[in-house]
Amino acid sequence: MDAITGEVELSKSGFSKGTVKYNAKDSTTQATVSSLSNPLDGLKLSNSTLIGQVGVKSEITKQLKGTLSACYVSGPGAMGVETAISKAGGIGATSFAAQCKVGDVMYSAKTTMKLDAYQVAAVNGVGAGETVGVAVDGKAGGDVKASLAYAKKLGGGHSVKCVVVNPVKKSFDPVSYTHLRAHETLRYLVCRLLLE
Repeated sequence: MDAITGEVELSKSGFSKGTVKYNAKDSTTQATVSSLSNPLDGLKLSNSTLIGQVGVKSEITKQLKGTLSACYVSGPGAMGVETAISKAGGIGATSFAAQCKVGDVMYSAKTTMKLDAYQVAAVNGVGAGETVGVAVDGKAGGDVKASLAYAKKLGGGHSVKCVVVNPVKKSFDPVSYTHLRAHETLRYLVCRLLLE
């Protein structure tokens, strides 16, 4: 069913972000504005389309910078690629991701084309709306993070997440655990995993 939705985010200082989204059967198109004083400078357009077993997502800003990603789903496995693009630099950083479900466990791996960063993870559904996951994120040069996470869907569209991160070095960025969403299908999970 086609639908148009709008969303406005407010912060203590006022307007933060506005989004308009159009959902069609197999496609979602979204426009986001992050500034009311100069809306074109903060404009970002994106589109996600699923055609059978293939998913494609693109994102672009006014400065002609963005990302292009594609994924392919076959049986219990999926793989995908994402690349950064810009008018000035052409094709930039490229990442690859793959995942496979074996029994109740979803295994995933992500790396860059230069193999200078990686992520391996396993997520297991342990009950109705509950997942437990473990991940290892690393970079060339030794920065490594091992993480354990638990997520549970609650009523009313709410959820709770608990993440424990053990950095090998003192300096690290927090790791994203949005891939622990228990309700996602395999094709949506891989396409979004590429963008984290």
